[in-house]
Amino acid sequence: MIREQINSYEQDLKSTDEVKEFVGMTLHDKFYEEKELAGNALLLACKQDRTSNAKEIGQYRGFELKLSYDTFYNHHVLTLKKKATYQIELGNDVHGNITRIDNVIGSISKRLEREKSLFNEVEHQFETAKEEVQRPFAK
Repeated sequence: MIREQINSYEQDLKSTDEVKEFVGMTLHDKFYEEKELAGNALLLACKQDRTSNAKEIGQYRGFELKLSYDTFYNHHVLTLKKKATYQIELGNDVHGNITRIDNVIGSISKRLEREKSLFNEVEHQFETAKEEVQRPFAK
């Protein structure tokens, strides 16, 4: 499971270009070149849909976008999907939601390092446990 997650993060990292400026977003089959228009379209999609079932609403930077509503926490969740899946709690700010999306995409390398560290720790614990099993029981 951890190996699969590491592999997914590595593939997403390799296939995602770093960007300095907004590169456009497709929502409901319409391409938005301007960040503000895309942000408004995303907010409109949230206002129009309050179902908990995730629905594909578009694409951004090579990631599939799915929107759902979390009735328990009373907010919309945007799921980004390439090889791995990433979730973002959406707010009411036109620019803030796109910034959140960019931040999640930008943090893939950190997620990858965290998973690698976890994997190394689990492997070390496994090796230690194997050694302990081989030792004779004192009593």
